Amino acid sequence: MTNISECQCSKVKISSTLQKLLAKHFDNCLCLNCLEELVEIDRIAEVVPFPADNKNLVRKYHYYMDAGRFVFTELYHYQKDYCCGNKCRHCVYGNKS
Repeated sequence: MTNISECQCSKVKISSTLQKLLAKHFDNCLCLNCLEELVEIDRIAEVVPFPADNKNLVRKYHYYMDAGRFVFTELYHYQKDYCCGNKCRHCVYGNKS
């Protein structure tokens, strides 16, 4: 895209927190759907705080169970604010398996 004002993403309202995450973890553009998903995760993150310790993780928001194993959600990874590099199922940093 040669003109950012013509891009669909220019019409998406992004918080300063999400702007920082995008600047820190992404070098390229995101598709409109991916950007809108991150905006929704960012909105939920304002309401559901990241717990100080693992005992206070909120099921459905931070994790769910799959075959007896914890699976961390996009919100959890977003609030964690770094990629562990393990190609997590719900990685928000573009490093999914």
